[in-house]
Amino acid sequence: MLLGILYPPKQPQETFVVEVDFTPDLAAGETIQSATVTARERNTGVDSSSTVLTGATAVTGSTVSIRATAGAAGETHRLQFTIHTPAPFSNIYAHELDVPVQDYAR
Repeated sequence: MLLGILYPPKQPQETFVVEVDFTPDLAAGETIQSATVTARERNTGVDSSSTVLTGATAVTGSTVSIRATAGAAGETHRLQFTIHTPAPFSNIYAHELDVPVQDYAR
């Protein structure tokens, strides 16, 4: 499910943490067992995880986060956050967030 589009757009030199809160998806007592974040450049479909994602995926309660970095002006990277929950639920949830990159050179 596409959660939204990052606004304002990210500049190529910016680096910051992007997070998704899975609270609305989780049932009472359900927790996150594991989480992954991947990225694809929307115009080309090319995996851009190694270009725009840095560091390890972090899970804090029901929130998953990762650091966004780099990217070139005019690109839009779709970050897909995927979680797995343990038994007895054993669910897989995925949410996407578009991160446009724009250069605001003055």
